[in-house]
Amino acid sequence: TASQTIDPDTVPIADRDQWCLAQTTQCPLICLQTSANSATTVSNTCNPNTLAYSCVCANNLSPNVTQYSQTIPYFECTEYGNQCVANCSQGDNLCASACRTDNPCGAQSPVRVNTSTITTMSSTTSGGSAATGSAVYTGFGGGAAATT
Repeated sequence: TASQTIDPDTVPIADRDQWCLAQTTQCPLICLQTSANSATTVSNTCNPNTLAYSCVCANNLSPNVTQYSQTIPYFECTEYGNQCVANCSQGDNLCASACRTDNPCGAQSPVRVNTSTITTMSSTTSGGSAATGSAVYTGFGGGAAATT
């Protein structure tokens, strides 16, 4: 889960800069998927030194960013798993596997907010026919036409 935290100093500052860039890029996109239905944010900050972040949508609510990838909780969770694996004895696949399965990252039960209803047309029984003298072109530019 995204409740794992890491010591920010264990991650290179260049990586943390990228994490913050991703976080602040995702915040407006996540806000679009909330009841705010707007990419406008009241607050959208991220501190690469501490990994503290804020994402507040136009409706003054903070979305649950743990349900999304490319956010600070996602990166922290992923890094937690990486550090867990690194702490396993070399060749201890059970330990490494447990690090990943016991600490899943991202949405476990995502809420689908942008869904659409798909309707299908019933099949027709009449067949189509090609117009007399229609041409079928084959190949790339300059391809010859075959008359049907």
